[in-house]
Amino acid sequence: AGAAGADGAAPLDVHAVDAHWLQRGISAFVEDANASALLARDVLAALGPDGGDERACETRLVMLLDYDRFDFIKTLLANRSRVFYCTRLKQAQTEAEAEAEEPGFMGKLSSFLFGAEEPAVGSEGVAVEAEPIADFKGFIAEAMAEQGELAPEV
Repeated sequence: AGAAGADGAAPLDVHAVDAHWLQRGISAFVEDANASALLARDVLAALGPDGGDERACETRLVMLLDYDRFDFIKTLLANRSRVFYCTRLKQAQTEAEAEAEEPGFMGKLSSFLFGAEEPAVGSEGVAVEAEPIADFKGFIAEAMAEQGELAPEV
């Protein structure tokens, strides 16, 4: 449990999760943009390290999103770290903000980018086999260029 795909939900491509991916997913069933943004903020907090273990996170997500959205909740739970860390990275305005978000933040993201299995949720000191990327911004710019997206100004 905890690994992407464990509950039948496919692992998300880290390149598909941008700063507003979660809000777009929520706006599919919440019409008001402000309510959607507030709910996305609360859901992101539940997915983060302070969201507790898998059961506590699932309970919180069901309370926030309701049982009717269980397929979306399953996707979020199966990709908990991917959604949380990729969203936070894309929301960061500077590299310093991105690096300051969480100890191990860049290592976890590089493990996702290299296709390593999702780290266990809620565990401390998760060993990441992939080596951190020295020039992370350059790596992201190169990946975006490969997908035909405009790279952010460095």
